[in-house]
Amino acid sequence: MRAALLVTLCVIFAIFAGLASAKLSFTLLGDWGRKIDYANTIAASSELEGSRFVLALGDNFYDQGVANVNDPLWKSIFENVYTHAFFQKKWYVIAGNHDYRGNETAQIAYAKQSTRWVFPSRYYKFRKSFDSGAVTVDFFMLDTTPLFDSDSFLKSEYNIQAFDSAQIQWLDTVLGQSTATWKIVVGHHQMYSTSVVHTGSARFVQYLKPVLEKHNVPAYINGHIHHAEHLASSKLHYITTGNVATQDYATTKVLTGITNKFLFPMESEFSTRCVSNGCFGFATVSIIDALKMQVSYFDKKGKKLATIAVPNR
Repeated sequence: MRAALLVTLCVIFAIFAGLASAKLSFTLLGDWGRKIDYANTIAASSELEGSRFVLALGDNFYDQGVANVNDPLWKSIFENVYTHAFFQKKWYVIAGNHDYRGNETAQIAYAKQSTRWVFPSRYYKFRKSFDSGAVTVDFFMLDTTPLFDSDSFLKSEYNIQAFDSAQIQWLDTVLGQSTATWKIVVGHHQMYSTSVVHTGSARFVQYLKPVLEKHNVPAYINGHIHHAEHLASSKLHYITTGNVATQDYATTKVLTGITNKFLFPMESEFSTRCVSNGCFGFATVSIIDALKMQVSYFDKKGKKLATIAVPNR
């Protein structure tokens, strides 16, 4: 009888283990570089979604980045805030424009003294898989600050001497070489925006968008805009979440060839709901199988605001 019970328990465990591995979920933290008071809420929601790691989408330390690997901001914004067991999983990190106002290379160097902080170079790729390896996902992590603005602005603001054409060439090459089921491109800056503050990037549209479309990339993930928005064209979904630690509002701006799938918060909410930081938030992504991905957007209380389906191309 005990043997039968043991077999039953093993079968149940195997079933649940199979269910747990039947998708790949991860958490998006955009513009998170100030001390927040709801990290445990992010962790709890992430665990409910089965999240396995974090994508840190830049602007990791406001307002001037970090000076070096010993900067006190490492403790006050990262180490002493994200203490929940969930946050001991891997963080795959990219830099934002505010990180460039400090020493962005120190954030790469910090990976040598933190087992969870993964930041091997300014731009890089990594692979995940699930369903016993049947579904593979390649993530292409970009350094978008040298790509986003005009050369004159890059020189005056960040001491970047020229547009990083080599990075675009790298992306084109590695996307072409990828055999993954899913190809997900991640950057700090946005391609398009309904924001009242931030606009889209003509350079992105000219140089980055054709590469994504050429290689059938289904989704581009970014932060930078201090609200949540999900835009879609006939070929690409643009997943924006940049309100972990700062907030602004979306507008009903009409963008040619773009559909607004989700916008939060709207201007009408900003002076009421958002006055007490009620519009902070985050997102999770679940890749369900070879064909379907879902993006879920949350507010700071862990309330799920929307779930948007993204098909694979």
